[in-house]
Amino acid sequence: MHLCRFDAVAGSEAADRLAAEEDVGVLWNLDDRNVCGPVIRPGKKHGLFSVPFALLLDKEQGNADRGSDRDHSITGGRKRGRLSKEENIMNLIRLMKIEIRKLKRSKIGLILLIPVLLVWISGIMNADMNFEMQAEGISPENNFFIQSFLGYVWFMLPSSLVVITVLMTQTERGNNGILKMLSLPVSGAALCLSKFCTILLVMGMEVAFITAGYFPAAWIASRKWEYDFLIEPGYVLQIAALLFLISIPMAAIYWMLAILFHNTVAAVGVGLATVVPIVLAINTKAWFAYPMCYPMMLITSKMHELATNMGTFSIRLIPWIPTAIAATLAALTLSCTLFGRAERR
Repeated sequence: MHLCRFDAVAGSEAADRLAAEEDVGVLWNLDDRNVCGPVIRPGKKHGLFSVPFALLLDKEQGNADRGSDRDHSITGGRKRGRLSKEENIMNLIRLMKIEIRKLKRSKIGLILLIPVLLVWISGIMNADMNFEMQAEGISPENNFFIQSFLGYVWFMLPSSLVVITVLMTQTERGNNGILKMLSLPVSGAALCLSKFCTILLVMGMEVAFITAGYFPAAWIASRKWEYDFLIEPGYVLQIAALLFLISIPMAAIYWMLAILFHNTVAAVGVGLATVVPIVLAINTKAWFAYPMCYPMMLITSKMHELATNMGTFSIRLIPWIPTAIAATLAALTLSCTLFGRAERR
């Protein structure tokens, strides 16, 4: 029998930091009461320093110390079984913290900067073309904002989500990370949802970067073309918040596709193939059935609101909202069901 050695307190910064290491290995240990649980053992960076992952997922009771920890099983004296709703929620929160720590050490910020540079450098260079749209009843400053965001939501936003979701799944599969995580005393659904929440966080960061990039880009364009391209900041922030919210169903579907397709080329190919019909979908009455077109539908409707000669392009909340909710729940349910299934075989 092997007894676990406790070198970090559950919920502590040291334990969270170690749990987020990329070279984490999982071992199973049995104590003298035959209670089983996993132990995280980081790689060479931390030598033999080991941390019980069950302690990371279950809050320390407050009076535990090194002496008492050795007398406890790594599952807190409980046999592994079905977790309660409260435990699953707490586990999800802690898993999110681990994913965020991984995110901090990654170079995802560089990926997020690519759309920002492409969108606003192009917007600045072609800012003079916005004066031609005055015939359609839309002012140059409004068109500068709308056209730049149209390019972003049509191709760059969905494409970046495809890349991010595929990278997340393939990285974990590459070093058997999913199989290691599934050996921990947490549900596969909690692991799946924690990663999806991380995807939403990354998407929110990208939308925030694009929005923040608008203000210096509009200022530069204003100086270059001697025209004020800046519009009301409150309106810009409102559009950004709506854009994030209506992109959640699309993110859920791309996460589902990344889990469904194990081959990287197939996952990226299928994901990018869904970008092509976006322009076609927004011109049909059944656009609400295609979540990938939601962001472009939003920006297009705002363009028609700002232009006086383009006619109306309103969005009906019914049946859009029920369909969006149903699509999100269906995609997440399938994702949680399929998450790790192939690795368990």
